[in-house]
Formats: sequence, structure tokens, C-alpha cells
Amino acid sequence: AEIPLDSKIISIAKNAVKMVTGEIPEYKGGKGSNDANYMISAGIETIVLGPGDFANDNAHGSDEHIPLERLFIFKEIYKRMIEYAQE
Repeated sequence: AEIPLDSKIISIAKNAVKMVTGEIPEYKGGKGSNDANYMISAGIETIVLGPGDFANDNAHGSDEHIPLERLFIFKEIYKRMIEYAQE
């Protein structure tokens, strides 16, 4: 399930990522083993945004890991998202 690119949650996430990293995030629709599909089906705009490394096939494997700095970056992204959502 996917949501429109002009949805509020995507705007919030895009602005937060840009503010923290200076980059505009890449958008990909898809299905995964999480509850996003159920939430979208129920009419709740939902995204999956996290520090995992799918680009290098490092997600959900025996050597799954992220650099600690990346975790701190995402802490700031999530904080900004909460602030933007309250505006």
C-alpha cells in the first residue's frame, strides 16, 4: 500500500530529514513485514522511516548493524517530525 507523495506525513518527514541532514529523502513504495499496510488500509497515512541499511542488504541479516552516529541522526529526525506535526 502506498500514500500520495503530497500527504502531510511525507511532507513532515521530508522537512525533518532535510533540516537535519541537508538532503531530500528518497521515496519508495513497497510492502514489508510491518503494520504500515494495515494502517494505510484503515485510512491512516503511514510511512516507514528508520536508520536501517536496506541499500547494502544489511537489514534483517545475521550482521545487521548501524553506526551509532546514524542512530543519533534519526533521533533528531524523529524529534523534528514530532515538532512539525504539532504545528
